[in-house]
Amino acid sequence: MCHSDASYLSEANSRSRAGGILFLGDPTLTNGLNGAIDCISVIIKNVVASASEAEYAALFIVGQEAVAATATLKDLGYPQHATLIICDNQCAVGIANRTVKQKHTKSIAMKMHWTRDRVELDELRVEWRPGKENLADFFTKIHPVHHHLAQRQVYIRDQNPFTCLSDT
Repeated sequence: MCHSDASYLSEANSRSRAGGILFLGDPTLTNGLNGAIDCISVIIKNVVASASEAEYAALFIVGQEAVAATATLKDLGYPQHATLIICDNQCAVGIANRTVKQKHTKSIAMKMHWTRDRVELDELRVEWRPGKENLADFFTKIHPVHHHLAQRQVYIRDQNPFTCLSDT
């Protein structure tokens, strides 16, 4: 399971940031986290023309990591179903699922349509959920200290890794 997010025009030279978190878990549970296996925070190489395009680019970046992780798990003897990617932008989800047709899809880099192909091949599943449920938001935006402290428990299970050492 993955969460994908983007921040539009948040970097120098009209660039945007993509973020994502990949983890093992049960997508049917409210918070089915079983430990992050990859966290992504990168500047999107292409200059994008809209927030939806930035979100679609983030889906592409996170999707590539998800397909690689799925292949690794399969090679280790753990075959997987289609990987669920959560996105908080309805337009980007619609483009990936072919339920929304943009007037100017030529502005989107053709390589990003790889995501649509993977959805059609049943390797990825892209679903919309509200932004407040998107765990990838943490990797794309600047947040105040209180937000970091509140979110720490979501991403870090044991806040004191030396607990067992202090008992001796």
